[in-house]
Amino acid sequence: MHSKSPKNTHAGFTLIELLVVIAIIAILAGMLLPALGKAKAKASDLACKNNLKTLALASMLYGQDYDDLTPITYGVSAVIGNSNIWYRSLGFYAGKAGDLAAGRAGKVFECPGFKPIASQNSAGFIASLGICYGQNRYLTQEPGTKVRFAQVDDPVETQIHADTDGYNAVNYQDNLATFPVGINTTLYRHNGGTETSSMGNQYTRPVPTGLGLAQGPRSGSANLNWVDGHVSQLKWTNNITRLFTIQRD
Repeated sequence: MHSKSPKNTHAGFTLIELLVVIAIIAILAGMLLPALGKAKAKASDLACKNNLKTLALASMLYGQDYDDLTPITYGVSAVIGNSNIWYRSLGFYAGKAGDLAAGRAGKVFECPGFKPIASQNSAGFIASLGICYGQNRYLTQEPGTKVRFAQVDDPVETQIHADTDGYNAVNYQDNLATFPVGINTTLYRHNGGTETSSMGNQYTRPVPTGLGLAQGPRSGSANLNWVDGHVSQLKWTNNITRLFTIQRD
């Protein structure tokens, strides 16, 4: 006499059980993804600060070799020469040898948080060399203006380099009343900011000199290095011109 095998009443998940599992996975993913996004942003922010620390140290090494002069921010090309402007002269001290015109400047010159919007309306430095930091306009210019590190009255609150949008390698003070068309101010891309979080850059300037985009959130922050060598973050405010000027003897 053969006995019948009992029926397997739980051969698989029911539809309700599957839906419950999917719902749990969705909830966990919703909790995890923002944390991953924050971790990625934190890593980019830290890498940016490391870049700026390297550039600050490179600037000091440059000064030791050139009679305490700060690197050349800009000037007449026939006077300064292709190899003397700051992002070229600091390449050697930051571990990037050779003429930058032959290739990209290297990761030390490019903020990992940089996210270009559409296509840049002009062939800025980012497009050609990979640079999205600017140097303080009040440092050495050629011909005629030579600034030595020892001449800076407040090295703790005088910046050398700052986050910018990559259109230009010069950093201008945050002051819309005097903001010229076609140049950079500091870009507050970190901690909630975007590529349009500045008082004015190539994205927010009116067409045709810019893309005419709305200015981004004012909750972001920028990374900067300073004459004394430290690196810090600066939150957006209405006018921080004082930090972007320099007093000389």
